[in-house]
This record gives sequence, C-alpha cells and structure tokens, in this order.
Amino acid sequence: MHLIWETAQMQTLFQDLRYGSRQLLKRPGFTFLAIISMALGIGANTAIFSLVDTVLLRPLPVRNASELQELYGTLHNGADITIQSYLNYKDYRERNQVFSGVIAYRILVASLSHNGNNERVWGTVVSGNYFDVLGIPLALGRGFLPEEDQTPNSHPVAVLSDACWQKRFAADPSIVGKTVSFNNVAFTVIGIAPKGFIGTEVAYAPEMWVPMMMGPVMEPGSKWLEQRDSDNLFVVGRLKPGVTKAQAESSLQAITLQMASEHPTELAGRGLKLIPPGLFIPDIRDSVFAFAAVLTAVGALVLLLACVNLANLLLARSTERRKEIAIRLAVGASRGRLVRQLLTESAMLSLLGGAFGVMLAAWINHFVTTIKLPTDFALVFDLRIDWRVLSFTLLLSLLTGLFFSLLPALQSSKLNWSRR
Repeated sequence: MHLIWETAQMQTLFQDLRYGSRQLLKRPGFTFLAIISMALGIGANTAIFSLVDTVLLRPLPVRNASELQELYGTLHNGADITIQSYLNYKDYRERNQVFSGVIAYRILVASLSHNGNNERVWGTVVSGNYFDVLGIPLALGRGFLPEEDQTPNSHPVAVLSDACWQKRFAADPSIVGKTVSFNNVAFTVIGIAPKGFIGTEVAYAPEMWVPMMMGPVMEPGSKWLEQRDSDNLFVVGRLKPGVTKAQAESSLQAITLQMASEHPTELAGRGLKLIPPGLFIPDIRDSVFAFAAVLTAVGALVLLLACVNLANLLLARSTERRKEIAIRLAVGASRGRLVRQLLTESAMLSLLGGAFGVMLAAWINHFVTTIKLPTDFALVFDLRIDWRVLSFTLLLSLLTGLFFSLLPALQSSKLNWSRR
C-alpha cells in the first residue's frame, strides 16, 4: 500500500514538472527575467560563500587538520598575542605530553639563482619534522631527515612547491638531486611537495621549504635561533588521540609558567592560548570574520531584492493565469493541488536561477583570482565551487524560491468569484 502511494506521488510530481516546463516555455520573457533575477542574487551569495568557505570552513590540506592547534603567547594578561621564539618552541616540543608532534616555521624571502636567472621568491624555514607531523607525502623525493635539523648551517637542502617546480623548472623531475642557489648558497633539491599543498596558512603560498637550521643562511646576520625573546616563529602542535583543546591548553599553561620562572627576564607574565592555524595571527582571523559578516549582509540584501523581484513577477503573472486557475478549480482541482503546481514551477525557476548563479559565481571567483595585488608577497586564494558551496547554493535556491513564491501561489489559487 505504501509503495502504491509513493508511486502515485512520483507520478504527480512528474506531471507537475511536465506541466510547469510547458508553462515556463510559453512565457519565455517572464522565465528569462525570473531566472536572471535569481541568478544575480544566488550568484553573488555563492561567490561570497565560496570565499568564506576558502578562508574559514575548508580544512587545511593536511592529514586530520582538526587535530592541529597553533601555540600563541599571551602578554599583558591576555590583551596581546604574540608568536613564539625558537627556544620556546624547543621547550614546548620536549616538555609537552599532549601533542604527538610539534612543528615550527617562519616566513621569509630569498633570492633564487638557477641557470643564470635571479628571482625573488617567498619560502618558509621549517623544523625538520614539518612534513611528517602534517602527514604530507612528497610527490617526488623525500622530506627532511632528523640530522638536517640539528646543527646550524650544516645541511643546505630544500623542498620545492609544485607551483615553483612547474613555473621555474618546467616540471623537470631530474631537478631532484640537483642544486639551486638561495642567497648565493648552493642548496640541494631533495623533494617536490604535492600539488595544492601550501602549508598551514590559507593565503600564503611558499615556493620552497628549507630546514630551520639554515635560518642564518637565509637571513644573514640574524640570531633568532639563540634568542629567547625573538618571537618570530609560528608553532603548531598535533593533539594526541583523546586529548581535547582545553586539556592541552591547561597542560601547556603549566609549562609556560615553568618556563617563565626559569627565564623571568624574557617570559615574565606570559601565558599561552591555542587557536586553530590558518590565518597567521588572531587579529587577522577577527578581521576576516568581521569582513565576512559585512559581505554576508551585502549578499543577503542583494538576494532579498532578487527574491522580492521574483515575487512581484509571480504576482503579475498570476493575473494572466486567473482564467486558467478558475477553470481548474471549477472542474474539481483542489486549492492545495494548484498551490503545489505553482510551487513546483517556482522551484524550477529557482533551481535554474541557482544553476546560472553557480556559473556567475565561478566567473566572479576566476576574476578575483586573476587580480594581481601590488606586492610580490606570495598570496593565493583558492576559490573553488566545492561540495559545500554547491550544497549551500542548492539549499539557498530551494528555500528562497519556495518561501518568496508561497504568497503569490496562495494568492493565485484563491478564486475571486466577484470577477468571474
């Protein structure tokens, strides 16, 4: 019995779709205006959501990204936030019981020399366990060995990003094992990172990674490896299974107090805060949230205007269909059946508008990624229409289309006998 009922409902739905398609094709001008109105509103919101997805929602391209926490130092009773020094990183790495691994990295710029060409490139100095803790298998070659992260200036080796390998070395696999020059020092290329991997920061795309111990070569004259108060490294830990963020923060606070008692001059009054990595420092994260909220509000306003326009179009069209609806009511069609038919037509318009909106959003995203900022800083925004964006667009299309077409559908199906 239940199967028979479901079959009847499916047949009714197919009938509604066929009839709705004919009705929309009979009024191409109305259909075009309605689809364009929805496409503009949904496209703008889809583009905005894809930006929010890229910066705030999409997991980092590493193994089990939810386990990663960035270690920030707090100053002045938590009012200010700072990053860590190399000596602090070593203490957290060796004393903690809550992380399965702790990495450190620092952003830098260097001169790359190869085959007589000199170019300015952005990269990262990283702790030797960087690729292992992040769970990143290299596309070619290998990552860093433990001994390459112990003695300053002793192991000039480098891993290149896929983008750097493609752009500067024509994707030549034989580059692994050869030398290139960074800051006039010969580095052996030992590996190529997988395509799409840029590290743990959303918008920064380094072209190479070198061991932390090569910092003095990459930044001649610097002494941050030896200074407790240098505060120039990002430090990220991977939580052990079963350890919560709150438990880890409490344990690391105790280590921080211990370190402060041992080094009062540099660390007195210092605390610790754990924050998911991805946007450099908390101030940037807060700014991104505020900017995303403003964009969302603007997108909602654009969508509201589009939906109001759709509702007006549907109301205007209802006057043209008054005779058709009156005849259908007279021959026995229920008001509920008519409302369902009209809502089906509106849903079809909304889905078509959503489809064109996705294409519009893809064009907007492509346009944004082609904009070159007046800086050589390695910024990249990987704006994609992924499953989260598509799900958002589908839900938005259906909800807005049905909600704003409900009143016109009810109004259209209400038989006005005084005008018969």
